[in-house]
Amino acid sequence: MRLVQRSDARNSTINKEQVKGAAREVGGKIQQKVRELTGGDERQLKGLRRQVEGKVKQQIGNLKEAVDDLTDQRAALPPSMKSPCTATEPRH
Repeated sequence: MRLVQRSDARNSTINKEQVKGAAREVGGKIQQKVRELTGGDERQLKGLRRQVEGKVKQQIGNLKEAVDDLTDQRAALPPSMKSPCTATEPRH
Protein backbone atom coordinates (compact mmCIF):
# COMPACT_ATOMS: atom_id res chain seq x y z
CA MET A 1 0.00 0.00 0.00
CA ARG A 2 1.42 3.37 -1.00
CA LEU A 3 -0.04 6.79 -0.27
CA VAL A 4 1.49 9.74 -2.02
CA GLN A 5 1.16 13.14 -0.47
CA ARG A 6 0.99 16.15 -2.78
CA SER A 7 3.96 18.46 -2.48
CA ASP A 8 2.31 21.84 -3.00
CA ALA A 9 0.79 23.66 -0.03
CA ARG A 10 -2.65 24.01 -1.63
CA ASN A 11 -3.05 20.24 -1.93
CA SER A 12 -0.95 19.01 0.98
CA THR A 13 -3.43 16.35 2.05
CA ILE A 14 -4.42 13.16 0.32
CA ASN A 15 -7.98 13.02 -0.94
CA LYS A 16 -10.89 11.19 0.69
CA GLU A 17 -10.92 8.34 -1.82
CA GLN A 18 -7.28 7.56 -1.08
CA VAL A 19 -7.91 7.53 2.69
CA LYS A 20 -11.05 5.42 2.40
CA GLY A 21 -9.27 3.01 0.08
CA ALA A 22 -6.27 2.63 2.38
CA ALA A 23 -8.51 2.06 5.41
CA ARG A 24 -10.61 -0.51 3.56
CA GLU A 25 -7.51 -2.32 2.32
CA VAL A 26 -6.02 -2.51 5.83
CA GLY A 27 -9.36 -3.66 7.25
CA GLY A 28 -9.52 -6.38 4.61
CA LYS A 29 -6.00 -7.57 5.40
CA ILE A 30 -6.81 -7.78 9.11
CA GLN A 31 -10.06 -9.59 8.37
CA GLN A 32 -8.27 -12.03 6.08
CA LYS A 33 -5.58 -12.85 8.67
CA VAL A 34 -8.13 -13.37 11.44
CA ARG A 35 -10.10 -15.71 9.20
CA GLU A 36 -6.94 -17.61 8.22
CA LEU A 37 -6.26 -18.22 11.91
CA THR A 38 -9.83 -19.26 12.66
CA GLY A 39 -10.36 -21.24 9.44
CA GLY A 40 -13.28 -19.26 8.00
CA ASP A 41 -13.06 -19.61 4.20
CA GLU A 42 -16.10 -17.47 3.43
CA ARG A 43 -14.94 -14.72 5.72
CA GLN A 44 -11.43 -14.96 4.33
CA LEU A 45 -12.90 -14.24 0.89
CA LYS A 46 -14.68 -11.22 2.33
CA GLY A 47 -11.33 -9.96 3.58
CA LEU A 48 -9.82 -10.35 0.14
CA ARG A 49 -12.80 -8.54 -1.37
CA ARG A 50 -12.33 -5.64 1.03
CA GLN A 51 -8.66 -5.41 0.08
CA VAL A 52 -9.52 -5.23 -3.60
CA GLU A 53 -12.23 -2.63 -2.93
CA GLY A 54 -9.68 -0.61 -0.97
CA LYS A 55 -7.14 -0.73 -3.76
CA VAL A 56 -9.77 0.32 -6.30
CA LYS A 57 -10.81 3.27 -4.12
CA GLN A 58 -7.19 4.34 -3.78
CA GLN A 59 -6.72 4.22 -7.55
CA ILE A 60 -9.88 6.29 -8.01
CA GLY A 61 -8.40 8.84 -5.63
CA ASN A 62 -5.11 8.77 -7.53
CA LEU A 63 -6.96 9.32 -10.80
CA LYS A 64 -8.91 12.26 -9.37
CA GLU A 65 -5.65 13.78 -8.17
CA ALA A 66 -4.06 13.35 -11.61
CA VAL A 67 -7.04 15.04 -13.28
CA ASP A 68 -6.75 17.94 -10.81
CA ASP A 69 -3.04 18.24 -11.60
CA LEU A 70 -3.71 18.34 -15.34
CA THR A 71 -6.46 20.92 -14.85
CA ASP A 72 -4.08 23.08 -12.82
CA GLN A 73 -1.37 22.72 -15.47
CA ARG A 74 -3.79 23.67 -18.24
CA ALA A 75 -4.96 26.72 -16.28
CA ALA A 76 -1.34 27.89 -16.07
CA LEU A 77 -0.90 27.78 -19.86
CA PRO A 78 -1.03 30.99 -21.89
CA PRO A 79 -4.44 31.50 -23.59
CA SER A 80 -3.00 30.79 -27.04
CA MET A 81 -2.10 27.26 -25.95
CA LYS A 82 -5.47 26.47 -24.35
CA SER A 83 -7.63 26.25 -27.47
CA PRO A 84 -8.33 22.67 -28.52
CA CYS A 85 -6.77 21.47 -31.75
CA THR A 86 -8.70 19.17 -34.08
CA ALA A 87 -7.22 16.74 -36.59
CA THR A 88 -8.30 18.89 -39.56
CA GLU A 89 -6.93 22.11 -38.10
CA PRO A 90 -3.24 22.92 -38.69
CA ARG A 91 -1.13 23.34 -35.56
CA HIS A 92 0.61 26.68 -34.98
